[in-house]
Amino acid sequence: MRTAVEESVDEQIKQELGTSILRQTGYTRKGAICEGRGFETDRGRVFIKFTKSPQAFDMFQGEFESLLTLKDTGVVKVPSPIKVIAASGGPAALVMEFTEFKHLSKWTETLGEQMARLHLHNSESRTRAEKAERSIHKDPTLSFIEKFGFPTSNYFGFFPQDNEWSDSWLAFFARKIEQHIKLVTEKLFSTLHVFTDTRSMTLLWPRCSTSMTPSSPPPTIVSFQSSQALKTGRSCMSCSTT
Repeated sequence: MRTAVEESVDEQIKQELGTSILRQTGYTRKGAICEGRGFETDRGRVFIKFTKSPQAFDMFQGEFESLLTLKDTGVVKVPSPIKVIAASGGPAALVMEFTEFKHLSKWTETLGEQMARLHLHNSESRTRAEKAERSIHKDPTLSFIEKFGFPTSNYFGFFPQDNEWSDSWLAFFARKIEQHIKLVTEKLFSTLHVFTDTRSMTLLWPRCSTSMTPSSPPPTIVSFQSSQALKTGRSCMSCSTT
């Protein structure tokens, strides 16, 4: 039987999405931090991720922006984000395109090529933009990123990431390493005695997993461990977890 809080959250999500129907499909996925379920709505099926973490809204907002950035590259396939909802009295929620995932199999090589292309995306965009600038046929839609970072913070597990823009890759990377060392010393060692099994450790160090749609390429990047997503171009490259 559903609790009053769960029913209240469902009603709020329905209002936010503008749907009169929010019916579970029975499709579920669960990680160490987040869980997700498939739902039927007036506008078709969606996939909604939930977590009761105190940082939930910020985690999902960072993931939303990261998924948009990945999608805009056109290099890798990711679920299209729809909305982040701060459910009162319950967990925050991230609503996204529904895709039925299965484990990666024969598309491993394709995914590797796409990830390599993703790392080159910004440099290739820069080359095209500079070439267009020298041409009499200007293209105002061409752009590239000149700094290292990301417009918003995101999370590695429960840990917020400092993505402030930097002119130097060395300075940006050094700041990231310093942040992680600080997190390890403050968070991990101070609570090490409570971690007695592998699953508990994944709460601090979520794993990256990759899945794909069952019927057609390309492979789709997804994970249910946490809310960090790839940052593209000359910004920080890291494991995508959605």
